[in-house]
Amino acid sequence: MPNYAKAAPRSVRATGKILKIKQHWQPWLLFAASLILITMWAFAIPELTGQRLAPTIYQDQTERVVIPSLNANFPIVYVDSLNPSDIEEGMRHGVVHLKGTAHPGQIGNSYLVGDFNTTFSKLPEIRVGQDILLVGQSESLVFQVTDVKIVQSDDLTVTTQQTGGKRIITLQTHFPMSMTGTRYLVVGEVK
Repeated sequence: MPNYAKAAPRSVRATGKILKIKQHWQPWLLFAASLILITMWAFAIPELTGQRLAPTIYQDQTERVVIPSLNANFPIVYVDSLNPSDIEEGMRHGVVHLKGTAHPGQIGNSYLVGDFNTTFSKLPEIRVGQDILLVGQSESLVFQVTDVKIVQSDDLTVTTQQTGGKRIITLQTHFPMSMTGTRYLVVGEVK
């Protein structure tokens, strides 16, 4: 019986080795291709259907904003999105910490947003010099109101983190319907 492997050209013998390697790697290649397709599908479906994945909303039961002069006490809610509809969803559970701003009590500007119709309905009654308490499990801080102002809704300078090493808290709500497109802010510094 003739030995065809010896008689076959070199390229055929090399191809045979490549086929053995391909057979060895075939399950891994199939797995990798499946993983890539599943990932592409997971990201493409929301784009194609217009649906988004739900944001993560986290409410720490130990962190609260307390405004004694308004008899107000609200939990702080964390939302992992800057999408307005996600923030609105978070406001159903309390006062929302704006993602990307300082964590409440840390150096920087901790920006908290509340709904005018529910949590922050009395916010316009607060005055300069009054206190805002940030109550946590391990620490409570007292902020003194230093500024109360109305800004346009597109004014992003109010979220600045350039505080000169100070711990600042900013409370925001939308202003009553008579002034659509504006935001009511209360700014306080640690005493």
